[in-house]
Amino acid sequence: VLSLCALSIDSLKYNSIFIFRYRAVASWSR
Repeated sequence: VLSLCALSIDSLKYNSIFIFRYRAVASWSR
C-alpha cells in the first residue's frame, strides 16, 4: 500500500510537470 501511494504521488508530480510544460509551450506559441 505504501509503495502504491508513493507511485501515485510520483505520477501526480510527473503529470503536473507535464501539464505545466504544455501550458508554457501553448502560451509561448500564441
